Amino acid sequence: MRAVIGQYTLDKQKRPHSLDDLVVAGYLREVPTDPASGRKDTWIIECSEDIRAPGIVDIDATSGTTGSTRTLRCD
Repeated sequence: MRAVIGQYTLDKQKRPHSLDDLVVAGYLREVPTDPASGRKDTWIIECSEDIRAPGIVDIDATSGTTGSTRTLRCD
């Protein structure tokens, strides 16, 4: 996933704002399942703090816990 985010960023000269951006642009067929939770909507997404270059800078699987709100989009 990190490699795909990096490739998108290099190719497009901007960061993806969501995992769906990677799907729409053809870098992924679909949002993958988080291996810790078994769901597609629980990834932990780290957003850029640089307002000149917003978007995803890193991603990690959850700890497998549920119930907490996750950032799934960086704007």
